[in-house]
Amino acid sequence: MEDVDKERLKYLNEAYKTYITHINSMFNYSILVLSILCNGLINSLSDDRLNSTIAPAVIATVSFMVSVIFWLIHLKGRQLLDTIEALLKGR
Repeated sequence: MEDVDKERLKYLNEAYKTYITHINSMFNYSILVLSILCNGLINSLSDDRLNSTIAPAVIATVSFMVSVIFWLIHLKGRQLLDTIEALLKGR
């Protein structure tokens, strides 16, 4: 029975490490993607050839949608981490 608990604890610990890495990676990707979108927004606003507001509006909308998607992914990862932490505390 003790071997099963050790294996369970080892599995939960590895899963915890995996999801912590996942959350950090997703944060880094979100910073990268959103900075590229912000750069595109600033360039489209400062370009005199683009007289319309369509390009900035599209870029801003896409940026918002990407932010929401990354936020939802983060919430799911955080929920999994909370579950793993509860299981680790319960041992």
